Amino acid sequence: RSRKDWTAIIPKTVLLQIFSYVHRRELISLSRVCKTWREMTYDGSLWKSFVIADFSDSNSHLLNLKPGYSYVPGHEVMRILKSAGSFIRHLNLRGCNNLLPREFASLGIYCTNLISLNLDGCYIAPESLPKILKVNNSLHHLDVSGVPGIPFSSFTLLSRKFLQTLDISWCPTTRQLTNGVIHVLENCPGLIELRMNEFGEMHNPDILIGIHNLSRLESLHLAECPRLSDTHMKLLIRGPSYPYLGDMSRLLSLRHLNLSQCLLLSDATLIVLANQVPELSRLEFTGCNNLTDVGFKTLLRTIPKLTHLDLEDVVQITDETILSLSAYNPNLRHLQLSYCIEVTDHGIIHLLRSCQYLISLEIDNTELSDVILLHLSSQMRLVVYDCPRITWAGIREVMISNSERKGGWIRLKCYYAWQNIFNSHFRACLRGDTEIAKWIERRWAETMMKAEEQRGADNNSRECLVM
Repeated sequence: RSRKDWTAIIPKTVLLQIFSYVHRRELISLSRVCKTWREMTYDGSLWKSFVIADFSDSNSHLLNLKPGYSYVPGHEVMRILKSAGSFIRHLNLRGCNNLLPREFASLGIYCTNLISLNLDGCYIAPESLPKILKVNNSLHHLDVSGVPGIPFSSFTLLSRKFLQTLDISWCPTTRQLTNGVIHVLENCPGLIELRMNEFGEMHNPDILIGIHNLSRLESLHLAECPRLSDTHMKLLIRGPSYPYLGDMSRLLSLRHLNLSQCLLLSDATLIVLANQVPELSRLEFTGCNNLTDVGFKTLLRTIPKLTHLDLEDVVQITDETILSLSAYNPNLRHLQLSYCIEVTDHGIIHLLRSCQYLISLEIDNTELSDVILLHLSSQMRLVVYDCPRITWAGIREVMISNSERKGGWIRLKCYYAWQNIFNSHFRACLRGDTEIAKWIERRWAETMMKAEEQRGADNNSRECLVM
């Protein structure tokens, strides 16, 4: 019986259309079938977007390979980039350890029409980045977080017209990097998103004023900036004070602000933000221990569009902040209150009744009790592990509630010894196996009651022995 190559009679355009539905990782495997398929799978039209994470091997530990992107060797990556060439518009090499530092310079030869470039965590030679940026004049998004030794010339090549997103988080702070950031802020007024987490020179007035002048800025990330203080935030938000003009905010489009782990900030920053960022919808203050109810009560009433709030480990807030959220932020959807030990059941119950759109609430490591579990709405995700006053009886009430629902089940992350039982019950509810779900709940309740009775008997025995 003769073997025919059925792909030989299919037009190239049709075959390319078929290959376009194949996952990028499988294209590498198909390239080994024959020479014809090898040429087809490396056609540039199939690689308009190249994300190295698509080739990560989740089972690399079973194959005794290095974790990460061990599936595609460096020469295969370079072959794809060379073949696709100017077709590639979005290039993401985040964490790629298969290329030598100087091989990145080849990107400036092959990839000349990039819109977005992600080199997060790559070991790239200092002279390579300017070569890449020089030929990509339409770059909109650049992520070089964690890349050491970025030269000043790299920033001078960024187009003032197109650049919208810049991420330089966790880059070692040098004089060249600082001067480069100042240059970008002065010459790229169209920036929409700026990430400068753990930037050591955030106290530089030129940088603060440069950020203040970005009138189109929507997302600003300044987490873990150790020297960022209230005075610096005032300059960033209100800008320099001019005679007869007073303070003036230009960040009226700001929607996302991340100031997590900025330990020098206090209520003065919250008061400065009040009435200056009316479009703010996401706010993160994880670990800012100096913030109190006074500042949040002033700020929350001026940001009615708030949907996400992260107050993890802000230990000084109490129910007053929660009640302000209930009164002024009805659109709240996600709230993080882990380790906020001063918050009580009263505040959370009031919040659950007022914020009808709340779908995620994290209150682990707090003093909240089972009472709040009786006021949960449908489709909510609740994190309550390591809460000493949350008992199995409260978890059981949630399971009973889920068994009676036809949809909109409550998801719960609780004490690890109970989590598997809850997950089994939740899956039964999703399948519509109401009887199985009720059986799981009853058997678990019986087991827990017997365990409590046994503990009570053991305690009585110990007391008798002591007496």
